[in-house]
Amino acid sequence: MLEPVYPVAFEDIVSLYRAVDRHKLQAHRSEIISLFRQNTALVERATRYITAAGSLLQDSMRVALSCTDTAKARAFAGTLSRRYISSSGEAPHEEIRLLSALTLQGMIFYSNTIAKLADTIVVLDDEYGAASRTLLYALREEALQKGHNIVTCYCSMSPYEKIEHLFIPALRLCFVTSNSYHPIQFSGQRTIHCTRFCNKEGLKLRRKRLHFNKRAVDELFAQASSIQKEAKECHDALEQYYIDAVDFTFLEKAYQYLLTTL
Repeated sequence: MLEPVYPVAFEDIVSLYRAVDRHKLQAHRSEIISLFRQNTALVERATRYITAAGSLLQDSMRVALSCTDTAKARAFAGTLSRRYISSSGEAPHEEIRLLSALTLQGMIFYSNTIAKLADTIVVLDDEYGAASRTLLYALREEALQKGHNIVTCYCSMSPYEKIEHLFIPALRLCFVTSNSYHPIQFSGQRTIHCTRFCNKEGLKLRRKRLHFNKRAVDELFAQASSIQKEAKECHDALEQYYIDAVDFTFLEKAYQYLLTTL
């Protein structure tokens, strides 16, 4: 039986470095160091592209916000709250989640989560996220004041500023944002076109700027996904050196020992 290096307690860290053949790793030291550096550089480059895209999306949102009647949007949020959000009388609680992200496979959107958590789906159709952001912040406050546990999903491109989706699981209710990056279409959904809160003429005057931002964001997203794919290939090549150096028989013994002693 595998003998413990030291007494095992719940909070102890169990080292598995004994399972790694350091000589095998040292034989490929230069290749491993090179792959680590390549992977780091690729990840940093992808991050810069995503950050740049996020800045342009923020710019477009603020342009749209300047053309949005936020008072009208907040008033409409009150109407939605009265219709859909009843009081629970409980202590409120909030969880923060993401429902979408840019990956090496492009933009991933977990739309199935919507169907799993909600029967009543209110879709805020808003390309720039200005009016929907205003609505969702107001609805979030209403839900918390009425004592609900909520799940707030921020935009992955603006994770500290822009809410995109709001779930109230106890009511099987959600308010979600639909745009060209994650269009939403469910049977029976109620769709609110957020252009109703916007000065359309003002948006038209800024159309060239908004179109430029959109084209640039699409290109940055494509490049970032491509770079993430390169980084994944680099990571896989690096990981293979470690897999080849691991004694999996030792790991199995360690697993069995911990299973029977903890």
